[in-house]
Amino acid sequence: MQIPEHKMAKLFDCIQLFNQTAYQQPHLVCNRVLSKKIFSGDYLDQYIKGETLPTISFFFKVEKLVKYLLKNFIWLFEYLANKIVWVFSKQTFPVTENEQFVLIDSFFLGEKILKDQCFKDSDFPGLSEVLDLKKRPYIYCPKFSGCRKPWVLFEVLKILQSHKIPTITEYQLVTVPDILSLIHCLIMYPYNLLSAMKKLGNSSEEQFLKYALWSGFDEGILSSYARHLYGMHLGEIFAQNLKCISWCENQETDKNFYSGLRCHNPKVLIYGAQLFVWPLTILNVHIDYKEIDFNLVPDVVVVNGPYYFEHSDLVTFRMGPSLRYTRLFKTEVAPVESKKIIVLLSYFDYEIRNILGYLKQWDYDFELVFRFHPATNMEKWTNLLPEKAKIDSGELYDSFQDCRIVIGANTGSLIEAASLGIPVIVLRNFEQLNHNEMPEYGRGIIWDEACNIAELNNLIIKYHTALENKSEKIISIGHEYKKLFFTKPTFECIIKAFDL
Repeated sequence: MQIPEHKMAKLFDCIQLFNQTAYQQPHLVCNRVLSKKIFSGDYLDQYIKGETLPTISFFFKVEKLVKYLLKNFIWLFEYLANKIVWVFSKQTFPVTENEQFVLIDSFFLGEKILKDQCFKDSDFPGLSEVLDLKKRPYIYCPKFSGCRKPWVLFEVLKILQSHKIPTITEYQLVTVPDILSLIHCLIMYPYNLLSAMKKLGNSSEEQFLKYALWSGFDEGILSSYARHLYGMHLGEIFAQNLKCISWCENQETDKNFYSGLRCHNPKVLIYGAQLFVWPLTILNVHIDYKEIDFNLVPDVVVVNGPYYFEHSDLVTFRMGPSLRYTRLFKTEVAPVESKKIIVLLSYFDYEIRNILGYLKQWDYDFELVFRFHPATNMEKWTNLLPEKAKIDSGELYDSFQDCRIVIGANTGSLIEAASLGIPVIVLRNFEQLNHNEMPEYGRGIIWDEACNIAELNNLIIKYHTALENKSEKIISIGHEYKKLFFTKPTFECIIKAFDL
């Protein structure tokens, strides 16, 4: 799949080449930058603009090394504490080695589980029901998020236990040799990374990579290596015809989990589910075929729709099912009948700041409603909202049913809105790299980009008029977007995608 931004494509190639040497040291698979997880920051914008990067001083390096040791020792202490929490929670899963399980590698959001007092799989909604109907035994392999505090983890584990969610956590499987392996990783990682960095040359891509690696040197890496050890135990226990359905953002945690699964079980079949909308400038989501030899790539990549499909002899690509977008296929909207404009805010702080900067100076005379990303702390931004603005925290598709135009940037919900036939205006960010989900096809008809308030006002007028006079064309493009970006999650589609 082609990366639209030329300099980002060159950066992808540079990291890909560097990893052919770096990934020969398994501990370096834990590095975020080498997984190409680079959105903004890390001086990415200076690289894109061709500006000179800051000098890496000796004191900067020492500071990063000290922070690296501190952060990872704290994480290791918390990990041991969480093992004790797991023991007291009495949450466990009885291991039956001969049974043929399907592993579901999914995010478990601590705050959401506590709020709902139950676990609802937000990555694969409906999958467990299909597995039940097919009488296929399955186990969740959770990627815990928001559970670092021991008391939060304890409550989450108790809820999983009380609701009998088939879950085998890394805390159930971790052993004393694993702790020693984590300590070994902690010691060897800096040496391996510094040795690899000596081979970087003087091209702008290599100089950026060197700075990004130093900039992220102080990040926690043990959590990723723990996923490798976790996968290793799972692959060893469930050795017979093991299948894993994994939420795949192709991050360092995913790569470690896949390599761990294959450590003792090379025949494990891994389905990497990329069942989400994403901009092609996000490098880590792209499948890197050069990583196959390191056992870091799924056997089958299941994508959300034809837009993301690749023809490859090395990895099997399949389409659908769009499990998180079921309501898209059930919702009808009539934007021409609404006067409301919805602002969809991104997960990224710099995009929120950019959009609010635009709209703070905007003089408007219609109802303006803001929707924050579920993972965003709203209180951090409410004082920056325009005076008459409202906040909507309800269901997204309920909001779409009373919406004339959508404004936003760097969020997949813009594609959802357009697929329903709602016009979209993207507010361009001139300070940092734009990650735009919208395709060139349909630009000027169902969506367009505003670079200032005058252009925003002109587009508002344009789409108000278009909805009144040429709504059929907008609706037609919306239907094509739905076919391009999404696949209806039918029972048959789920079975076919994951060979159930």
